[in-house]
Amino acid sequence: MAWTHARSLAIVSRLNRNTASALATVTALLLLSCKGPTEPPGNLSGQVVRAPGQGVAVFPISILLYSKDPFSPGATALQALTPSGTDSTVSFKFGDEVAHGDFYVVAWRDNDFDHAFTSGDVLGWYNGGTTAGGAPAAVPVHKEHGQNVAITIQVSLVP
Repeated sequence: MAWTHARSLAIVSRLNRNTASALATVTALLLLSCKGPTEPPGNLSGQVVRAPGQGVAVFPISILLYSKDPFSPGATALQALTPSGTDSTVSFKFGDEVAHGDFYVVAWRDNDFDHAFTSGDVLGWYNGGTTAGGAPAAVPVHKEHGQNVAITIQVSLVP
């Protein structure tokens, strides 16, 4: 079969139709796979206040975010904030990185710099519960994607 100008044009025309068809197919697939606007992940925020009867200054204090019980051996904070505040109130906010799950939040000032929750420190945690023996009992904050959760933590001086 001889190579002619007409044959060359037919091949180019067929390639253009095939390329256009492939491009339209890829575009349609991309449009179908794209979801609607993404819902923002929400945040976990709150305030740290003095526990009733406590005269301890709230500020400065660190707010620690954990994925497991912060009072268990080897617990390591996922994040730590040191927000501004006053002697009586500190406000904090963990942002988009806290999309969903169960989190434990602790407010702590390590007054003796020993890196442990010890006597003389200022300490509080979400729910502030204790065991029958008086040890801290951590309760998780549950957060769904897109949900804003606000909590209050009361702090006191560790005896």
